[in-house]
Amino acid sequence: TKVPGQYIPVGQGFFVSTAVDAVLTGVATVMGGDIVFKNSQRVFKKETPANSVFMKSAKNKNENNQKIDESTNTRPIIRLMYDSPTGYHRQIVIGKVDNTSNHFDLGYDAPIADINKEDMYWTFDGAKFVIQGVPNFDDNQEFPLALIVNKTGLARIKIDALENINENISVYIKDKLLGKTHNITQNPFEIELGPGTYANRFAVTFKMQKLVDEDVAVAITEEMQMFDTGIQVLMNNTIGELQIKNNSAEEILNVALINSLGQIVKTWNSNLNIRTISLPVNTATGAYIVKIITKTSKTVKKISVE
Repeated sequence: TKVPGQYIPVGQGFFVSTAVDAVLTGVATVMGGDIVFKNSQRVFKKETPANSVFMKSAKNKNENNQKIDESTNTRPIIRLMYDSPTGYHRQIVIGKVDNTSNHFDLGYDAPIADINKEDMYWTFDGAKFVIQGVPNFDDNQEFPLALIVNKTGLARIKIDALENINENISVYIKDKLLGKTHNITQNPFEIELGPGTYANRFAVTFKMQKLVDEDVAVAITEEMQMFDTGIQVLMNNTIGELQIKNNSAEEILNVALINSLGQIVKTWNSNLNIRTISLPVNTATGAYIVKIITKTSKTVKKISVE
């Protein structure tokens, strides 16, 4: 349940692999060399028995009361979790990193060290991985993954965590056998599978937040339960922008700003098919109505321009 941070405490260690898997030879070469540890790499940090500070990412102070500037990860990262039919769990990671490719990149991609009776891993260049660095999460990307099932039952793939991911990007599991895709940004992918290794059937794909039938069906169900459109409206007077967050599966077609006399002051009807919409508002102070039209509904919100 803990994620290691930047620092390795005394008494803990790490592995250094000095060879590339045989199947990957020719893709990259590991040259021998020394691993050098410097005293300047050490930092004084206290550890509490109840909750180790080494597992936190907050800023801390050293013995001279000087702040330690811990590096903040800004790379887009997706952590997927596989829950197998008999209770095995495997997390695999894919991240958008500059200077990487869709092939094996030494120092970025991590081959899987142990394979359980039921497991999941990335597959490319004839090898198996738990961590993969890629150049982008574009719509045309497709990253194969393999599932191992030991006993017939329900296999589940879900998002364990999203870090620095553009909210306009949705993550999908593609079932090549059935020719279907499932949006796991909203709900886990679940499928009944028999024993075997499914090496070429499933893949991870992406879509910019264009609305699809599957999303609409989910959103309609949620709206019936919550009696809410899932569209949030905020007037950010600090920067003079009308900010709309579309948490529904409805595509917004038109936004209108209406004054207290019922007059339309401004309308927008393009570039609205994204999750977060920012619209500049240059008008007199006062109360206004924001009218949002989608394919199947209308949303009306009251705002105040200051």
